[in-house]
Amino acid sequence: MDVLLLTHFDDDHVNGVTRLMSRIDDKRLVILDGSYDKAEREEILSLAAKLGVDVYIIQEDTTIEADELEIKAYTTFSQEEPTLIYLGCIEDFEALVSGDAGISQEQEFLAAEELPDAELFMAGYHGSKTSSSEELLDALNAEFAVVSCRYNTYGHPTKEALDRFRKAGMEIFRTDQLGDITFSIGGEGGQ
Repeated sequence: MDVLLLTHFDDDHVNGVTRLMSRIDDKRLVILDGSYDKAEREEILSLAAKLGVDVYIIQEDTTIEADELEIKAYTTFSQEEPTLIYLGCIEDFEALVSGDAGISQEQEFLAAEELPDAELFMAGYHGSKTSSSEELLDALNAEFAVVSCRYNTYGHPTKEALDRFRKAGMEIFRTDQLGDITFSIGGEGGQ
């Protein structure tokens, strides 16, 4: 794996990261800067050092190149729990991953950045009603929305978020219904 990107260190975003890193040859790890009282962060950084993985600690908006892949990492610090937002571009395919950014963080992001028409959006906050705003979806103009969730007591994905994806004309893929979801980019059949 060329790059492993973490948006933040909540359990539901980093459970299994150390097992994954132990099983694959990971070249780079990208994480958010900050002081966290999260044991997972220290465990992941310790394993990265042991495995010789290059660690990029993002303190400001940054671009990372990995062969044909360009990843822009955007910082958001307007709320208690900072998160990274990633825009990945390869060939003519753009994908946005917003982690657990809420609507106010999305607004901060949109005020600072002009987004390309993307193909893929990784739904914010597992499809909660407090993320994936209409403004973000309109600016992104993505074809596909992927909602990473499983059974939960929060009701994710919410009807409100799913309705916003449908209104934006996005085809919706949900991990709670489909399991692992893979997108192939380029090649003989195109996207």
